[in-house]
Amino acid sequence: MKLFVKYIFSFSLVTMAVSVSANNSPVQFEPQPYIGFDGGFTFIQETCSKVYTHCDNSEPKLGFLYGVSLTDYFAIETGFQFFGTYKGFLNTTDKSDISSIDLSAKFAWGVTPTSNLFIKAGGMRWMKEFRGHIENNTGSGRERENGYSPVLTVGVDYHFRDNWDLRLSYQWANQFGGQNTDLNQVSIGLNYFFN
Repeated sequence: MKLFVKYIFSFSLVTMAVSVSANNSPVQFEPQPYIGFDGGFTFIQETCSKVYTHCDNSEPKLGFLYGVSLTDYFAIETGFQFFGTYKGFLNTTDKSDISSIDLSAKFAWGVTPTSNLFIKAGGMRWMKEFRGHIENNTGSGRERENGYSPVLTVGVDYHFRDNWDLRLSYQWANQFGGQNTDLNQVSIGLNYFFN
């Protein structure tokens, strides 16, 4: 919980600093906050260790975000994502819940009056909670693991009515829980912009 509070505090400081810079620039633009949610599927490579007969490598995902548009073409976004419960099959089924908190800078390019292409670059703190057989141990238990990974997202935003955008995106994270483990996800979501 302390980490989450520090994360939100840091995001707020960055947002305020960039907002002040934007408001002091010759071209005035009022920062516009927005929230969003999305759903889709994640695909994780190299999820299985040698102790399992086979493992899940894809799961449904859910995500929530908070962002601030600082210009028509630049925004800062932070969010929470739950990537699903991945299972490894042995004599019993072991499970790992995987989630993350991320912070990214978003750059957009107008394609039509109602649609933008965008790219996001940043980092994520991922969290894994494992329940089941402990490798190199005859017992079972619960383990937690976390770390940091760079993340890159590309997609398109479509403005279909006042204050609402539809978003399609693809995201990639490197060394997600392991040196040879990459995370890929595709999602569709809705964003609501506050006036």
